[in-house]
Amino acid sequence: MQVVAYFHRQDRVAVSYYSSKLKSGERVPQVVPLLKDDLCPYYYDYERIYANWSQIFGGKTVQTGIFESLHLAGGDLLTDFCSRVGIKEDEKIRPPKINRSLSQKEVQLLLELNRQWPKKACTGLTPRENHLWRASPASTRGATFLPYAQSPRPFMLILPPVMSDLPEPYIQS
Repeated sequence: MQVVAYFHRQDRVAVSYYSSKLKSGERVPQVVPLLKDDLCPYYYDYERIYANWSQIFGGKTVQTGIFESLHLAGGDLLTDFCSRVGIKEDEKIRPPKINRSLSQKEVQLLLELNRQWPKKACTGLTPRENHLWRASPASTRGATFLPYAQSPRPFMLILPPVMSDLPEPYIQS
């Protein structure tokens, strides 16, 4: 058995997490949960995640990769995964990209929708919100909104020191 875990730069994970919370109807999503005992939230603590997986599956079974196209074989996840586990990629069906990042306009739209039409407990989006979200024109879908696109340093400063100790090449990716 082989386990492959891909880690995305934490500031980009935070943007994805925030977007997911917006899509699920949260009015004011919190990117980084409140810290308990100065511990980094598990969601962002890759060292702890890796240690848990290694303990369960065995350290030699767990491979890690950086989830950035520059670090993936062939520049994409499917090619990289297949090469890591020895699967021939030649006739694999490539799924469409369905979890794309939100543009800044989409973030603003969802913030306003969530403010005006709060979701009911346990029901997700209201029919009107769902219709508006699905009908959002392609023209609003711009570049990914990454507040820390140039460097994760501002984001990393709000996490406990353990996360600031990531190797420099990873932080710069």
